[in-house]
Amino acid sequence: MYRSADKCKGITCDFHAKCESGSCVCPIVCPEEKEPVCGTDQRTYKNECEMRKSACVNSKDIQVAFMGQCSGDSLPEGSGDGCDDEDSEACTSGDGEIIVDGDKETMTTMKPTERPPCTVKNCMNFGGECSLRGVDYVCQCNFKCGSEKNLVCGSDGRMYHSECDMSLAACMKKDLIMKQPLENCDDVCHCNSIGSYSNTCDPKTRQCTCKPGVGGKRCERCEIGYWAMNKIAELGNSGCIPCNCNKFGSDRDDCDQNTGRCECKPFVRGMKCDTCPDGDPPGPSGCRERTSWPMTCADLGCPEWATCQEGHHGLPPTCDCHLDCETARPQHGSGSPQDVVCGTDGQTYGSECQLKLFSCRQGNSIAMAHKGPCRGSLPTPATTMSPVTRSRKTTRHTDGMTDPRSETSPNGQGPQPNEEGEKQCRRRKIGQICVKDVDCCPENSFCSGVCECEEGYVPDLDNTRCFEVKEVKPETQNVTDACTNNPCHAGTCVLDKLLGYRCACPLGKVGVLCNSDVIFSEPSFSGRSHLELPRLEGSFKRLSIELTFTTLNDDGIILFNAKHKNGSGDFVSLSIKNGFLEFRYDLGGGPAILRSQVPVERTVMHRVIAHQDKYLGSLVLDNEPEVTGSSPPSHESLELHDPLFLGHVPNGTRETYARIGVSVGLNGCIKSLRAGESRSSMRTYNLALNSIFSDLQAGVDVGLQCDTLENPCATEPCYHGGTCVPMVRTNTFFCQCPEGREGLRCERESIPEVYVPQFSGDSYLEMPLEENLSDSLKITIWFLAQKPDGVLMFTTQNPGGGGDFIALNLVNKKLVFSFFLGSGLGVIESKKHIHLDKWHEVTINRTSKIGEMTINDHPPVTGEAKGISSELNVDNRPLFLGGFRSLEDVPKRAEIKKGFTGAIQRLTINGRTVDGLMSNALTMRNISTYNGPPCNVNPCMNGGVCVPMLNQAECRCPSNYMGKRCQKRFEQMDLNQPIQFDGMSFISYPNAINSKQEGQKSNIFYIRFRAHQPDGILMLQAGGDTVGSDYLLLALDSGHVIFSYNLGGQRVGQLFIIRSNVNVMDDDWHIVRVIRRKREGTLQVDDEDPVVSVSESGTQQLDTDGLLWLGGRNNVPFGLPITQNLYGCISEVQINGQSLHLVKDKMPDTMSESTAFTFCAENDA
Repeated sequence: MYRSADKCKGITCDFHAKCESGSCVCPIVCPEEKEPVCGTDQRTYKNECEMRKSACVNSKDIQVAFMGQCSGDSLPEGSGDGCDDEDSEACTSGDGEIIVDGDKETMTTMKPTERPPCTVKNCMNFGGECSLRGVDYVCQCNFKCGSEKNLVCGSDGRMYHSECDMSLAACMKKDLIMKQPLENCDDVCHCNSIGSYSNTCDPKTRQCTCKPGVGGKRCERCEIGYWAMNKIAELGNSGCIPCNCNKFGSDRDDCDQNTGRCECKPFVRGMKCDTCPDGDPPGPSGCRERTSWPMTCADLGCPEWATCQEGHHGLPPTCDCHLDCETARPQHGSGSPQDVVCGTDGQTYGSECQLKLFSCRQGNSIAMAHKGPCRGSLPTPATTMSPVTRSRKTTRHTDGMTDPRSETSPNGQGPQPNEEGEKQCRRRKIGQICVKDVDCCPENSFCSGVCECEEGYVPDLDNTRCFEVKEVKPETQNVTDACTNNPCHAGTCVLDKLLGYRCACPLGKVGVLCNSDVIFSEPSFSGRSHLELPRLEGSFKRLSIELTFTTLNDDGIILFNAKHKNGSGDFVSLSIKNGFLEFRYDLGGGPAILRSQVPVERTVMHRVIAHQDKYLGSLVLDNEPEVTGSSPPSHESLELHDPLFLGHVPNGTRETYARIGVSVGLNGCIKSLRAGESRSSMRTYNLALNSIFSDLQAGVDVGLQCDTLENPCATEPCYHGGTCVPMVRTNTFFCQCPEGREGLRCERESIPEVYVPQFSGDSYLEMPLEENLSDSLKITIWFLAQKPDGVLMFTTQNPGGGGDFIALNLVNKKLVFSFFLGSGLGVIESKKHIHLDKWHEVTINRTSKIGEMTINDHPPVTGEAKGISSELNVDNRPLFLGGFRSLEDVPKRAEIKKGFTGAIQRLTINGRTVDGLMSNALTMRNISTYNGPPCNVNPCMNGGVCVPMLNQAECRCPSNYMGKRCQKRFEQMDLNQPIQFDGMSFISYPNAINSKQEGQKSNIFYIRFRAHQPDGILMLQAGGDTVGSDYLLLALDSGHVIFSYNLGGQRVGQLFIIRSNVNVMDDDWHIVRVIRRKREGTLQVDDEDPVVSVSESGTQQLDTDGLLWLGGRNNVPFGLPITQNLYGCISEVQINGQSLHLVKDKMPDTMSESTAFTFCAENDA
């Protein structure tokens, strides 16, 4: 036997220790930065590493309770950083007292000089104690709350882990908080943050959306047959890991939740119970000589509830347990506590169905002893079985009788013989010798020398009946979300990424579920609120507006009125933009923008007077000087119609918000509004809801908080450019994070996950097809097939499958590329079969009537369409991936019979890689997330995202980590480091660094790079979608640098290319210098002699869009000699002798896949 070279294989270390050379060792060196965390031992640590170190050294199980300082820790004034005692690693990090809210998420820092005096009223009445600190008494909330969860709802509308946490929060807030029913709080889902995709749940059933292999109503545990719930958080796994226990060698389907080790039968060994003492795999009865294995179902006795399946290719038959406890719930219990049963083996099961399932899988005869848990044991948690989503073979009885195996005796001990069946089958059974059909007993059977079941029927275990085999397609599950069953009493349910869902309440209703009435005299706005009123009254040539308001934010729409309800035509608006008040109007000739000279002070009541007289305008804020301006004098009249919007413009278009200048609503109050032709003839709008003279026509989420307006955003709690939005009804806030950030305070960098769609045979993705494929096409698909037949892709000229088409179909494990151009069909079939359950790359090309298909690295197979037509007409038609709506939609000549079963990792069309197949789909059906290799176990550390690249797993790292597995952290970000390109990322710059030049007579480039793959784009400029337009390309081709450009004279197959003789695939840094002067080009790699050549055709000027791309581009010009993106590093670029800064000079928002740069070290391979 060979010993594993990995000495740590199979070793599990406790208390945050790591295995090194076969031994568990504790962290020794921790970073110096102060990022305090509160441990589950109620002690504050300088950072998480110090907490892990302390836990390891002291052999204690300590986890992070929450980020920040523990509620009981504080320091005397002026102490700076300190520790609880000399030997402790638990340290504080502030100059004052950290106040932690009861939900252990919201923290506010109070400096000692800001503390209010400690009194009975503001401290002791809420459970606090007045303690002497220096010369002052300060309020201390000395609650020692444990980490146990016993959720309670507080009267402040928030959910707390326990009553102790609620009391702690009341003490910290100096406010009385009483226990309320759970349904009164927003958080009614309680979804496990590790096992669920989000905190959204079905409002009716409260079922959370679980990750693969995770079960339970709150996604709090692994399903039967899965393990490693903890590794979802520790390693970033996408879900629980299948146990994969050998069904012959293991006693159970489940396994150890911490190690994945299966429970083996006698004499069987191995992590998955897959090895006998002689080294052979176990048989149906465990480890014994193969000669004694049963070879047919007649020789194999299957346990109760199991079905025998004949083996193939010399393998023995197997007993399969097909009980589906998810669909059987109405008959066998829902898994709730009242459905728990006790088995005759003394074990407690979640339901009767689960008892039968375990009896079947273990091969033991287990019956129900009684309902309820077994005496002396706690009820077993209900287990939810994974629903069957793929097509499956099932049987139904054709003679109206029940299956004898499903009939149990009154005492539940086993099946009873079916006397009627025995009486009927005193003639010949299936498999017995016969002379004619009447000799055979079972219905739907015939005689062929022996009795056989008719085609489409199979015999039962005792060969006395023939059951019809019917393929049952999985039910098309309706897409459900948190708003499917509207939980909002009188309002509209709106999906919310942070909250799961929120209720938009109509005018006169407030509350979390819009179940409370409200009457107000001054409306308050939450940022999503708005009111609708009659239009502003004035003449066509003059309009005056007087308004008083309060704001909590630096941006927000106050007022908007336009000619048309969709926001188009003439308009007038008042808004706050970047802290300044803006008055805008457009009479038809162009906008006028008047801006206040001083910023708007938050939480203070302001008075605004805005006036428009023909094309002239003026704006006065409070007592500040008047600001004047004008619109183009070509128009002088302003035409407005209903409605007038206050606070926000609901469902506004991008153009509408661009005209106003901001897109977010007002957070604050509007106290009064007057408008008219002049200040002497103004109409006063009644904004009160309780008045019969009210001018309010409609509104959403308008409240009455203006009399007691507080600003939860005063402390500016949102980090990294996040916008704080007050939640007026609950006096809390949430942060609208910019792209690339996430978390309650936008404190974490967000790197998008890569989701690979899984197709089940009855699935499809309908994708938009943006490219023109009439003359030529190139489509690449990375796929993994789990069944030998199924369509990968097709598109047709007409609905219903008529007209021209292209299709890629899998038929008996062979790929078939077919295309019809109007007058004849072309069919290209692969010469070899593909392997199932392995990733493959297939590329189909078509130019005119000639087609080509390349699979992996095999030679291409070519073919030609018949007839005279050479164009493919599929413009403005969608492309179907992996399936079809119905067979009537597929082209008949393509011979498409089935949908694809497997996964599709990538789709590239004419050089454009479709980022996010599921997110970009127009429609989809029965699509789930693929959970197999190479990213089923995330190899990326420190929050890195796994990116599947066929069989390889690459890592996309957060901005402060680098390395192949994001294992290297750097404290200070050095923006001068080399940039890493992972084959899916690319960056664009102005081609003249500070500006874009669309026409260039010459180019001089210097680039220093290192390559990890032999093909990829280093640098690209382009002027169109094909190589027929001007372009300049510097790329790697089979490990050599090529320099290619077109100045208007080249076409596909006649491209101008200069090639270097230096092979750069040595994992070292290389320098490339290229020069283009008019049509002459020079290429030099490292110290080789320059290669010079002249493009004989075309003009002398390069005409492009003015952008320079490094690493590739999402939609490269069709026909380029190299279309793959770079996989490697670039450390330096010079343009015409001037250095390009790879980070600071990039165009905004041009990083693909991630908003953060990924760096690679000089010596990092």
